[in-house]
Amino acid sequence: MYISDRINDGDWKWCVFIFFFLMIRRPPRSTLSSSSAASDVYKSQPDGFVRDQVMLRLQKVGTVAVHELVYSALVGVDTSTGSLAMAYSAIENHIQQRSPELVAQVRMMVSVLNALTTTSIEQWFTALQPIITELDQRLTKVERETSRVLSLSEPAITEVERTRLVLHKYAAIMKPVVLALEKVQKATVLQSAQTPHERWFTQTFGDVIADALAEFSNPSDIHNLKLASLPLRALAKNIAKHTRATMVLELGDVSPALARIKSSVITIPGLHSENVVTVQSFSSVLTVLPTKTKPKKLIIVGSDGKEYPYLLKGNEDLHLDERVMQFNRVANNMLAASANTASRGLSARHYAVIPLSNHSGLIQWVHQVVGLHTVYKEWQNRNSPDPFRPVEMWLGKIKAALHKEQKQTLLREEWPQHLLRSVFCEMLGTTKPDLLSVELWCGASSMSEWWSKSCHFSRSVATMSMIGYVIGLGDRHMDNILLDTRTGEVVHIDYGICFEKGKKLRVPEVVPFRLTRSMHHALGSSGVEGMFRIGAEQVLQVLRQNKETLVTLLEAFVYDPLVDWEACPEDQRKQSMELTISLSLCASRIDEMRGSLSSNHEALHTALLEFGDAVLSYLGHCQSMELSQQRIDSEIQQQDRCSQEIEQLATQYAAAEMALARRRSEHEACFDRVGAVLKEMEDERERLAALGALHSQSIRDLERLDAERLRQACTADFAEHCSNLQAGIESVRQSKGRQGRNQTTISEKCHAISEAASQVGGDAACCLAQLEQYRVALSMLPENYLEADATQRFLPLLDCTPNQGEVPCQPVFNFFENMDQSEI
Repeated sequence: MYISDRINDGDWKWCVFIFFFLMIRRPPRSTLSSSSAASDVYKSQPDGFVRDQVMLRLQKVGTVAVHELVYSALVGVDTSTGSLAMAYSAIENHIQQRSPELVAQVRMMVSVLNALTTTSIEQWFTALQPIITELDQRLTKVERETSRVLSLSEPAITEVERTRLVLHKYAAIMKPVVLALEKVQKATVLQSAQTPHERWFTQTFGDVIADALAEFSNPSDIHNLKLASLPLRALAKNIAKHTRATMVLELGDVSPALARIKSSVITIPGLHSENVVTVQSFSSVLTVLPTKTKPKKLIIVGSDGKEYPYLLKGNEDLHLDERVMQFNRVANNMLAASANTASRGLSARHYAVIPLSNHSGLIQWVHQVVGLHTVYKEWQNRNSPDPFRPVEMWLGKIKAALHKEQKQTLLREEWPQHLLRSVFCEMLGTTKPDLLSVELWCGASSMSEWWSKSCHFSRSVATMSMIGYVIGLGDRHMDNILLDTRTGEVVHIDYGICFEKGKKLRVPEVVPFRLTRSMHHALGSSGVEGMFRIGAEQVLQVLRQNKETLVTLLEAFVYDPLVDWEACPEDQRKQSMELTISLSLCASRIDEMRGSLSSNHEALHTALLEFGDAVLSYLGHCQSMELSQQRIDSEIQQQDRCSQEIEQLATQYAAAEMALARRRSEHEACFDRVGAVLKEMEDERERLAALGALHSQSIRDLERLDAERLRQACTADFAEHCSNLQAGIESVRQSKGRQGRNQTTISEKCHAISEAASQVGGDAACCLAQLEQYRVALSMLPENYLEADATQRFLPLLDCTPNQGEVPCQPVFNFFENMDQSEI
């Protein structure tokens, strides 16, 4: 309700602000349509209620300020599709209900201006320039193909066939040129003339164009195909001559419809004022500017009596320039709101841009400005009667430097960096650095005016450098930077290269903004360290403080891109055409080899038959090989089984070998033990033999022994010794009281007794030792022998001597006392 009240009260500008705010704050979307900024709201809102409300507000704006929407609505209907076109159509219908005459007249004017952007002769000039430039390359390619065809040694190719092949190759290579020329011919000469200028062009160039195109399309001499391009070259020179000579056109000749407009209701495009100013008439002349696209300066006379000059520009989409102008206006509002920037008068010059279609539009003319290139050309004309173009001078020096270093490359990417730097430094000496400084000085009538212009120049350069850096502005050559001769400010035009697109050009632009030597000299004695730096820092600071608003405004370029982010459709068409040419040449190459292909076809047929027989034989061999393979597989399986059995036998053999080794070691150990036993038996046999000899000797000794005498001797000896011993003992007992007196006698007697006892013991020990040996010998004899042996009755005597070396007398004596005489 509040918005409606404001609109009803006549504050339509506030509503337009709300409109653009909704446009800026729209949600992300993906679209490739290049619609104007004022048309994005409806399409961008996903909510149906919001779209309905936006439509109502736009209709109300169209009621109170129809001149603000009429151009956008009518152009949007012709350039949009889908739901957006329907929205534009609804706005147009609403405006038409209120002002039908305005809609009709604006539509007529937009249509006539679109047709006026390029005249017939300008269309041919624009089309012929690139064609003539690349014509030599195509003719060189045609000559190479022609010489190859004419030098073919195929006997099956006749002269007629050779001519046909040459013409086919020529048509394939020249097809893009012919199609482009026929397209322009259809749009100009073959259509009915609507204006006196079109009738003049048809009468002057119609037949010449038809003859040149016919000769170029169907050359008569295949040995000299360059002759076919001569009429076309002559046509291009003639058209270029007329184009350069015709810089002023009569409006009645090129557009009678515009010349007839008098006291119309059409509002002045791009004019924002309190009072609506309409188009009273158009100036009777058009001025054609000498640039590539041939823009035209036209003057609209307003209902207020003032003249409003515009630049009618074709072959270019101005929607992007319109958006950038909106960005500049927003940036100026921010700079005006800051005390630091406002006190220094920092602002970006902007102008009105009115798109009329996707390839044309009107640009508000900026008064009393001169291009930097014009300043340079005027200085050249004053100092040289026949000046060179800077590009020609640059290329000439580059070629000379390449020739000096013996480098024949023509590709710019392969030019050495040191060579480019040396040529650039050499060219610096051909131009004075104070061109702009002198221009500002000579254009001032006093010191204060010169100082004012110098300050405006430094601050405007700083402001546009920072804004250009933010939006990635490129293509800043000398024709796109203008100098206001009244104030000294710089004005930038042609914003078609934005958002770092300049880095993708054939010669990439890597600098953030343009600050040439002449511009640097015009900044004054302080250079970039004075007003330029202060202004640049303050502008950049204000832009950073308001970055959210600016980023939101720039999001429109992302969601509704007006920049060619992807490949150019024209480049894609050229690539497609070149592919078609390559395919046509390939087909002609195949046609050239028809004779060889025919003979090769017959040879191939024969070879295929032989190949079929070989295939059948091969299949038979394959079957045999398959059977053989099966047998081989079975044998391999059997071999695998045998291998397994062999492995098992090998395992068993290894186990048996280990067992045999173990048995061998046991046998060797047993053999060693048997040898030891045999050795022991041999030793026992020797000992038995010795014992036998000893036994025999003992038998003989015993047989010779007189038992009675032995007993008597032993008894006598024992009795004697015992009596001696008893006597000694008794003597000792009797002489115990006389120990002192008879000490010597006792000692002697004791000594004698000890010797006697030792002798008896020795004899007894000897006897017992022999008896022990005899018992050992008897233990090895049979028992029946022992029973008949009489010596064994003395063996118990050995039991009387328990300790070896000691022979007690009493047990031996008792043994012999108890033995019967008959036993002895």
